[in-house]
Amino acid sequence: MTPPEIAALMREITETDEFGVDDDFFHAGGKSWEALSLMVILAERSGVQLSLLDVFHTRTPSRLADLIAHRSVTER
Repeated sequence: MTPPEIAALMREITETDEFGVDDDFFHAGGKSWEALSLMVILAERSGVQLSLLDVFHTRTPSRLADLIAHRSVTER
C-alpha cells in the first residue's frame, strides 16, 4: 500500500478532514480501538500481517507503508 492510500484510510478512520502522509495517527485523534481497526484493514488489503505494536510504533502513513513494503519482501 502507498502512503497516500494509508493516509486516506487513516483520515476515514479518524474522521478528520485532512491527513497527510507524515501525520501521526494518534496526534490526529486516533484511538487505540481505531488502531486495531486500522491494523486489520491494512493486513486485509496488503496481505501483510501487522501487530498493534507496529501501528503504535510507526504511527504515520509513510512509516507504515515502508514497514508493509519491507515485510512483503521478507515474508515471501
